Amino acid sequence: MKLKMIVVDMELTKTQRRVGQGVLAALLIATSGIAFGGVPNTFAAGQTLKAADMNANFSALDGRITALEGPRSYVAAHGFSSLVVPANYAFVTLPFGTVATDTLSEYNPSTGVFTAKQAGAYLVCTSLSTSDGAVTGTTTFPPYGVDLFVNGTREETLFSSFNDTNNNVVGTGCGMATLAANDTLELKIASKNGGTYHSVAGVWDHIRIARVN
Repeated sequence: MKLKMIVVDMELTKTQRRVGQGVLAALLIATSGIAFGGVPNTFAAGQTLKAADMNANFSALDGRITALEGPRSYVAAHGFSSLVVPANYAFVTLPFGTVATDTLSEYNPSTGVFTAKQAGAYLVCTSLSTSDGAVTGTTTFPPYGVDLFVNGTREETLFSSFNDTNNNVVGTGCGMATLAANDTLELKIASKNGGTYHSVAGVWDHIRIARVN
């Protein structure tokens, strides 16, 4: 992109010079999409500028700068005392009850629901392990799956469990979600046979949520 600089020598007050500088900056923002990315309003040559359109552009840029400068969303939580999982693949939310980190206070350990304060792309990872005594009344552990839900809608499967060499039923997986501010995110577990699951190894039973963009 080529810029042509025109210098006009005029007698201006200090206030007029500041206004002129603001208009010039607004024009550069509006016409230089490569440098500043998308803004709500763009302008063609000869088009009359409106204060409302320019203010909207400045507000959008200010919000994006604030999001970059402020702390990023990050949640680390693990463990739950017990969880009744219905049979026949009826999903129930995993409430990881011990929160180690929650930079923006977005995760509710009682409900297992994460409510985003910032729009962006979020990476979600989780891991579960069931071993002796993890399922009430049985030592044969039914397989299960864990899915990612956004605003109550099922988005994707993070993993389906498998038996490890010690006959534990384990699973781990990650997924991505694009969230707007105030969107909710939760992980839900489902099983064909169901059972009451107990968290027996906090280092294995955990969730991690991080805004990456």
